[in-house]
Amino acid sequence: RRVHGGFKMGQTVARAQAPALDAIRPGSWAFPGFHSSTATWTVPAAEGKTLLSKLADSVRNNHLQHFHLRELDMQANSAKFYFYTPTIKWLDIVEIKCASQNAEQAVFDVRSFSSSFLPASLPLAPLLTFIFVIVPFGDGGQNLLHIKALSKHLVAQGVRLDEHFTFVSRTTPKRLMK
Repeated sequence: RRVHGGFKMGQTVARAQAPALDAIRPGSWAFPGFHSSTATWTVPAAEGKTLLSKLADSVRNNHLQHFHLRELDMQANSAKFYFYTPTIKWLDIVEIKCASQNAEQAVFDVRSFSSSFLPASLPLAPLLTFIFVIVPFGDGGQNLLHIKALSKHLVAQGVRLDEHFTFVSRTTPKRLMK
């Protein structure tokens, strides 16, 4: 199978620049609410202990296409995943953290957001994004779909999960809200 050189180069540039875009998070500076979604997941306590490792294993085994594991902290019961759009490699970040756990259940806060107006595959994107930080952009519901994809995958693995969206991007089409 032949891989187009530009695609591979863009992927390399995107992965190299992703940590910088994640650290500065220019997409969250202006126009809040246009490119992020948040949810809570409630699961039985026993499943709460293995939830993040199940997701991490699925990402490592490429069962969740376009997701990449960035961090997994079992002590803090938190994880961070990068999602690169298939072609141009915009970077969305998904953070999952256990907010509370008791004998019956565990509650996870899930946040997905777009890192920048510029794709991570664009050379010098972390620097150029300072110039373009005032450009409004929306996610078109993609961050909602990232959260839904992860929860759907967990449910398919047998996890009993109750999902409640606490905030949905203002640019999410109504058809995705179902």
